[in-house]
Amino acid sequence: MSFETESQLISRIAKRAFAYATKMIYDANHRDDVNLGDPKVGGHPASCSSCVHIMSALHLGVRGAADTFAIKPHASPVDHSLN
Repeated sequence: MSFETESQLISRIAKRAFAYATKMIYDANHRDDVNLGDPKVGGHPASCSSCVHIMSALHLGVRGAADTFAIKPHASPVDHSLN
């Protein structure tokens, strides 16, 4: 696969992963089972949007099957979407 084709594919997957991450954040912040005093559990869409392309390249283009990497919690919705 050529670099341009691989880059385009990663970009398309990154857009989809960001859409899933945004939905995950929305759903977490708009749950029906929240009680008064429960902590807010949603993520940070701005942090997700700033890291989605880097994390997509790491997940899809660099990381091997046995590799792991650490991320901050702000980026976890993107990480979960890519997994």
